[in-house]
Amino acid sequence: MINNQVENRLNIILDEFGTIKPIKNFLDILTFSRSLNNSDTLEMIVKECGRQDKNNPLINAEELKVLSYFEAIIITSRMYPIKTKLLPYYQFNIPKVDAIELKPLQYNEVKLYK
Repeated sequence: MINNQVENRLNIILDEFGTIKPIKNFLDILTFSRSLNNSDTLEMIVKECGRQDKNNPLINAEELKVLSYFEAIIITSRMYPIKTKLLPYYQFNIPKVDAIELKPLQYNEVKLYK
């Protein structure tokens, strides 16, 4: 730990985060989730990924432990899990865009009728 900060960076992508109700204790939730028992978390992911057959999971806890950097398991509803390699953020080819000037919003008067 450096200055009460964890040395490992944690990136979280929350789709539609701006459209959900505010989460008052979001930092506490993140802190708690990092403290969960790692083996319980691994077993939860194994279960979520499903099974090849009655006895064999699609991926086991040991395989999850040794995923390479930028390898990921993507689990989403109504789809099979996906094991994939992610492109590191520093390799994104994002073109530079000139700044634009935003025009002030214009509000129209609302007329009420009886």
